[in-house]
Order: sequence, then structure tokens, then C-alpha cells
Amino acid sequence: MHPPAPGTPGDPGTPPAPGGPGPGAPGTTPGPVAAPGQVPTAGRTQPPAARPVWALAGIVPAAWLAVFAGTLATGRTLETITRDLGMSSGQGLARVILPYLVAAVLLIPVGYLLGRRAPNAVALPGVVLLVLGVAVTAFAPGATVLTVARVLTGLGAGALVGTAAALVVGVAPATRTVLAVVAGVGAVLAAVFGVVLGGLFTTQLSFRTGFLFGLVLGLGVGLATAAVAIAGLVRRAPRPVAPAPTWPA
Repeated sequence: MHPPAPGTPGDPGTPPAPGGPGPGAPGTTPGPVAAPGQVPTAGRTQPPAARPVWALAGIVPAAWLAVFAGTLATGRTLETITRDLGMSSGQGLARVILPYLVAAVLLIPVGYLLGRRAPNAVALPGVVLLVLGVAVTAFAPGATVLTVARVLTGLGAGALVGTAAALVVGVAPATRTVLAVVAGVGAVLAAVFGVVLGGLFTTQLSFRTGFLFGLVLGLGVGLATAAVAIAGLVRRAPRPVAPAPTWPA
């Protein structure tokens, strides 16, 4: 007859740790056990979802308008502005073109970085700056005011272009390429229309008429951007986190 093994009912063995029942005691529930090669996901937050396509409906057209406002003051329009406001061609370049370009280039990376987290918080002030700059340009009495107006326009343009780029990158990969092409083609067309319409308005009426037309477009785009932002706030809801799985013992 063999002696009982340690820990069996016939031998005292090693007693369970004081203060708690054993692993098989009644009333206890075995905790989840991860299968080999798997890591429990309890408490893990879900990755952020890709932005819907409709979220671009206001900001991308606003970026097109920003490009339009930039090229609106080129070609025939630039020549007329410099003549009507008593500037030389060099002063026209320094007070009309460069202020817009420098401000836009400085704000594009800022708009991209901030627009990835809060696009509407960047785009709406950008639209305000853009519309304000176009309006002041339309009524600028002299070169100094015109320079300030072009800086405002460039700041708004940079914020909008950067935010639009961030939104295009943030959509689902299946539609990202198509949207990038659409946004790029729209920007090219906006640049062309800015030159053509600016020259047409300047030749037939005055350079101020072209910027008044841009002001009307800016107000419409601003309303569309605000409407899309409000729709996004209404549709936003807390994302439920999936419960932790219970693995069989």
C-alpha cells in the first residue's frame, strides 16, 4: 500500500493561503484567461474612426475659395490695382502677392496639425479671416490697408488649405485617393478661375468688383462650413467600448 500523496485528503499537505478560498471553492468564478498568443483587451480604447466623407463638404470648398482669392489679384487685376492705388509694379508684388503667399505658407502646417484634431475649430476662424481679408481688399483706399487685407486673406487661406489636407488624409483609405484627386483638381480650377474672372471683372468693371464677388462666395462657403460643423456636433456620440471577453477556464 502506497502512502497518500502530499496535499490529498489523507495528508495535511500544504494548506491554502489564509484569508481566501481555494481556486475551486464554491461561489468563486474563474477570471478570464488569455489563450496562447492573445492579449486580453480589457480597458483598451478603440482606435479613432476615419472621418466621414461628408465632413469635407464645407472645408474643402473653403480651401478652393482660398486659392481663388489668392489668384484673384494676379494678371490684369494686379496691374490695375497697382495703377489705381499709385504703386509701381515692384510695390504691387511686395504689397499684394507676397503678403498673401508668406502668410499662407506659414499657416498651412499649423492648419494641418491642428486640423487633424479639431478641424472645425481651425476652419471656421480661417473662413472669417479669409472673408474679412477679401472684404477689406475690395474697399482698400490705399496700399497700406491693402497689404493688411492680403495678410488676413493669406492667414485664412493657409488655415483652410492645411485643414482640408488633414481631412483628406483622415478619411478611409478606400476613398482617400479619389478625394485627394478631387481636392487637387478643384484647387487647380479655382486658381484658373481666379485669374480669368479677376481679369474679366477688372476689364469690364473694376478690380473691386472681383473681390466683391469673392466676398459673396466667401459668405456662402462660410455658411456651408458652419452647417457641416453643426451637423457633425449633432451626430457625434460617445463610442461604446466592447466588454472584455470571458475566456473558458
